[in-house]
Amino acid sequence: MTAVNLLAKSARAGPARGAPSYNAPMTREPVLDIHGALCPGLFRRLASVLYDSLVLIALAFLAAGIAVAINRGEAVNPGNLLFSLSLTAIPVVFFLWFWTHGGQTVGMKAWRLVLVTDTGAIPGTARAALRLATSLLSWAPFGLGYLWVLVDPDHLAWHDRLSGTRLVLVLPPQSADHHPSMHPTGQPQGQPEGRQARKRRGE
Repeated sequence: MTAVNLLAKSARAGPARGAPSYNAPMTREPVLDIHGALCPGLFRRLASVLYDSLVLIALAFLAAGIAVAINRGEAVNPGNLLFSLSLTAIPVVFFLWFWTHGGQTVGMKAWRLVLVTDTGAIPGTARAALRLATSLLSWAPFGLGYLWVLVDPDHLAWHDRLSGTRLVLVLPPQSADHHPSMHPTGQPQGQPEGRQARKRRGE
């Protein structure tokens, strides 16, 4: 079984029981009560990054194909400034768009993660850009900023804390009707069940 198949199987298993449901509303108002909400571990974060990386690679190949077509079938010079800027813009636009329009990229949807601010709202462009910039810092020293989730009491990475944002585990939208803390619109009513509540039940 390939690594991608293993990741897909784990994704179908879904997040820990008790995570809030989510329907990706387009709003800057709080959409989740993050007090006590479950934050993803390192594996789920990296799996989401892998999924998004595959999408970005496909988009880069598409952009390269378009550039070759415009160049009348000739290979584009790697030093071409416009081409280089176009390839750089792809991941920037990709993350900023999805993070500010529902808080979920393709990989995050597959692994049932949503990006919110420390108040539970979908981040705006400035905060999303800050997260994107500081995520480079987390990768720089051998990924130490990501490994930090293993020791952080709230399971937050460096760029989570530096940008005032965080990832939260959510249930698939179809589960909202069966979740007692959810409004029919999919927006949470009250505090989602977290680690403390699960401990009290002995889980």
